[in-house]
Amino acid sequence: MPGGRAALLAEVSLRLVRGDDPDRAVLPAVYDDLDSAGIIDGMVAFVASPADEVLHLATLRGFDEAMALRCARLDFGQAICGLVARLRAPLHVTDIQRSLDPRADLVRSAGVNAYASQPLLADDRLLGTLSFASRTRRSFTSDQLALFRDIARLVAAARARRSAGGQDCGRAAWLAL
Repeated sequence: MPGGRAALLAEVSLRLVRGDDPDRAVLPAVYDDLDSAGIIDGMVAFVASPADEVLHLATLRGFDEAMALRCARLDFGQAICGLVARLRAPLHVTDIQRSLDPRADLVRSAGVNAYASQPLLADDRLLGTLSFASRTRRSFTSDQLALFRDIARLVAAARARRSAGGQDCGRAAWLAL
């Protein structure tokens, strides 16, 4: 990761403040940086539809088309991302290839071994989830989990601002960093 954690977060912040689309431009660039640094080799972002408790796939990197089809739509509580949406709390699932947890079946089938999923929250509203995956490591470090959390906060604030038509929405997420 050229420049380290602070440089990555500064770049993400700059791109989001500039108005770059979080799902089409910013997250793919984040994936490229974290993948080239050997931290992750997969990323999944969902947009939440709280009224019907459904997650819709927004960004998928490092997975094949079959995975995209399997996770195009998840119910709250379904798989790891759906559980994160239901609980509105992050989950770090480790050593997945040895796990028998059925909620990990989807990512286990893609060869994932460590998975960290963050809820995207703005002013207590669930906007979606953002998850980071590794096939090579058994778990993520506390520093990596903190980085994932900070990226998720920035993305949540940007999504909130975009959904409010550019108004100052999700301010708490920006200030949390």
